[in-house]
Amino acid sequence: MIMKNRYLFYILILFLLASCGQKQNNENSSMVNSYEFSLASGSEELLENVSVEFQTLELTEKSIVGSIDQIVEYGDTLFISDGSEYRLLAFTKTGKFIGQIGSRGEGPGEYSGIASFFIDADKSQIGIYDEDVCKMLYYNLSDFSFIDEKSYEDIVAGCCLPDGDSLIWYNQAFEGENSDSYFIVTDPAGKVTSSFVKKDFKTGYLTGCSTPMYICDGKIYGYTPYETTVYELSDDASKAVFKLKFKEFETPSIEYLNKISSSCQSSSLYKSLKDSGFISYYSVSNTTNTLCTTVMAKGEKYCGLAELSSGKTYFTTQEEMANKLGLGNIRYFIVGSIGESVLAIIDPMEVKDRVSSGMQLNESLRSIVETSDDNANPIIAKIAFCNL
Repeated sequence: MIMKNRYLFYILILFLLASCGQKQNNENSSMVNSYEFSLASGSEELLENVSVEFQTLELTEKSIVGSIDQIVEYGDTLFISDGSEYRLLAFTKTGKFIGQIGSRGEGPGEYSGIASFFIDADKSQIGIYDEDVCKMLYYNLSDFSFIDEKSYEDIVAGCCLPDGDSLIWYNQAFEGENSDSYFIVTDPAGKVTSSFVKKDFKTGYLTGCSTPMYICDGKIYGYTPYETTVYELSDDASKAVFKLKFKEFETPSIEYLNKISSSCQSSSLYKSLKDSGFISYYSVSNTTNTLCTTVMAKGEKYCGLAELSSGKTYFTTQEEMANKLGLGNIRYFIVGSIGESVLAIIDPMEVKDRVSSGMQLNESLRSIVETSDDNANPIIAKIAFCNL
């Protein structure tokens, strides 16, 4: 009888432990913060709490920027990739040109294209990922000298970020043993050690931002093309932290994606998705208290801002957002941040056209464009909530 009671006691303990474990999992799942964006019920007064500052970039013969793809802030330096010329440039935080990191070419230390780049402060390195030839190039963070390069022929990726001695990749592979997850983790040699977020839909076409990973407050965040969830990533785990909900729009179902992929060539998938009414593109970036998202649906661009501390959101067309903030015109928002600000890219010539038409502008921006050269570099609008 004593042995039987002891046996029942052990079973009870195991049951309680299992229940506690299940409760912990439920508590973790409840840690996801949801933000609803609605054209009809957004908090327009939220914009009264938004500040906008502007970053100009010095224009020299060597610092012409055609299209800003990515911005990374490190100390007093802004590293900016020019997608039109496939260059990585460095500027001071006041906009003065410092120099170029590496150069285009096919030799050691040269790249043919820049898919993305990162700053590894712990190792005092700049990493540039060249997706054309699947290699990572490393440069010294202090003097921009070339250090080394490493080929990753088995990895098809859009971007990469370091986590200690590991590399976390946004995985664009559509076939093969590494094609089942959106994020893969490798060691420095390229051996896959972990993978996260299953791909339910695999095709040769991806919609959305090509660099859907970024760092905020020392943490790595990433998101996927067909699910409006933002994950916090590390070399051994992923967890959902933000869930974005768009009241008027939906992400495409797996059934719909499979349908259009079977009836269209990959080059036609975007048009099918764009004409469907589903979300055909979205991107997101955030600071500790400001989240910005861009959405394309029914052929139009929409923009949302969320104040993370209060949960309040505002959602409208990108054109209307530019008008509300006095920006004249927003070309696009960019993944990345400067300080506590999310970033929008502005073409000074487009803004000049709006000035001449009598549009109301932010006074600081008006002063910049009225005195700028016609060939000036793009202007970076830094958007944040005033109470920070």
